Amino acid sequence: MSHISKQLIDKMICELDKDENKLLINDKILDPAVKYIGKQLYPYVLTLTIIMAMLMLLMLYFFKTLHKVNIQ
Repeated sequence: MSHISKQLIDKMICELDKDENKLLINDKILDPAVKYIGKQLYPYVLTLTIIMAMLMLLMLYFFKTLHKVNIQ
């Protein structure tokens, strides 16, 4: 049984290594999956970017205020 499964796995690897099968897998499976994941994550990435930008501006404001207080 082990020998048969080893042969089956080897045959599958040989088939998947062919260029035409690689293109088919990329076009039909991988590209749509990546696009779907990107669409689903886009709002979270956008929200995180906005929050990080606001935090950076707030941090710069605090440093500027702290610097003014230390000068006086």
